[in-house]
Amino acid sequence: MSTSLITVLGSGLMALALLFLFRIERSRGKRFGEDFRSVLDTLVETVQHFFGRILPEVNSAFFQEFAHYIMHMVLSKALGFLRLLESVTLSVVRFNRTQALKLRRRATVSDIEPVATAPSASSEHLQAIHEHKKNIELTEAQKVKRKNAALMGDKKF
Repeated sequence: MSTSLITVLGSGLMALALLFLFRIERSRGKRFGEDFRSVLDTLVETVQHFFGRILPEVNSAFFQEFAHYIMHMVLSKALGFLRLLESVTLSVVRFNRTQALKLRRRATVSDIEPVATAPSASSEHLQAIHEHKKNIELTEAQKVKRKNAALMGDKKF
């Protein structure tokens, strides 16, 4: 059996036992184990009085303040995580920017160098891409239709 099932069964049996005991006490007109229960009652009252004098009163404001404190701690940790995430993101952006600038400088330096007269494989490839782009380009009517569909929120163009 699981722990929760055992706890529920134990609580239920204890409640039934206490109900049965209280019914017997009412019918007799006398508490069961009066001496022992009066000693326990005085012990509980002494402990209650002791803690009532030493500890401040714990009321609903305490629990509200405690809930606010817990929420404050959770939100503080979330804010710290977001700040860490922001700093990591910014460092990645800075790294990418420096790499892009390096590549741009290399490209400008290679543009200054003399160009070979024979066409290279990459220029032929770029020319083929350009021709393909021209072949599959949308007509003006198709462009207008797509634009209107996008403005209307249609998924199909």
